[in-house]
Amino acid sequence: MPRLLGIFLVLPLLAVLAPTETPASESPVRLETSVSEKYYDIRGSGAEEIFASIQGHGLGGMAGLSASGLTESNLSYTISSSTDYFGCRLEDVSLDMKVDVTLPRHARPTELDPSHAKLWEAYEAQVEYHEYRHVEIEFKGLKELATELQRILPKGRQASKDCRSAIQKAVTRQMKVTRERHEKFHVEESRAVQLAQKDLASQIRDKDARIRDEKRALDETSSELEAIESEHAQWVREFEALIDAHGRELPPDAFDQAEEFASLAEALRAQSAELQTVQSAQVSRHNELVEERRHLARQLSWTR
Repeated sequence: MPRLLGIFLVLPLLAVLAPTETPASESPVRLETSVSEKYYDIRGSGAEEIFASIQGHGLGGMAGLSASGLTESNLSYTISSSTDYFGCRLEDVSLDMKVDVTLPRHARPTELDPSHAKLWEAYEAQVEYHEYRHVEIEFKGLKELATELQRILPKGRQASKDCRSAIQKAVTRQMKVTRERHEKFHVEESRAVQLAQKDLASQIRDKDARIRDEKRALDETSSELEAIESEHAQWVREFEALIDAHGRELPPDAFDQAEEFASLAEALRAQSAELQTVQSAQVSRHNELVEERRHLARQLSWTR
């Protein structure tokens, strides 16, 4: 299921991305991280109602996935230092990042019809994957910050006159880089969504054209069938008129006429049967196209 797919994608991601605490003997920079999830309930039976419910929570200022979930991080650090004749000397730095991920959850999923339930589960998994991409960006920035701090920390008896300022500047620089990565990710994702929407809209226009062509062909077949059935009815009436005029014992000339009328009626009946088969196939193709178009429209309504 899409929901489980999202979980299976996220867990290996966290295993790779989550920084582990580094022993002080190996590095003066130690990392601690934690990720917590919380949910908010949404309601609705279709795309428009569900997205209106999501927008009502006002998680983000952007549309689609960016407004459906939220990733918030909080970075704190502690410094262990000593002061001697040479000034301030850093012993170690501990970086602690806490990340909170907020995800949507349908309050009454059993009330969704099967088609909408499947689309909602897929969208829910997309939101989860989207937010954990933000978690990945945060952890990447944290690792880079740790590397930078390790580079600027004084070693041995080397002194640093402004330890806290150096660390704060490094943190500020890294936060700017991380923020830009989040923004770039949103721009790329927005572009991908727009391309998907354009592709679906193009497919819908193609289906509409094919539906119109199929409907035109169906109307032509129906008109032709109506004309054949009308002509068939005419020859049946002519045949019945001969019977009414002469009874069952037809004279030779009337008999020949009756045979001609019956033959024409039979030929028309065969044509009618063939056209009915054609008409049935056209109706099936038309209905299939309409259903395919409906499915594309549903997909488009969920592509945010």
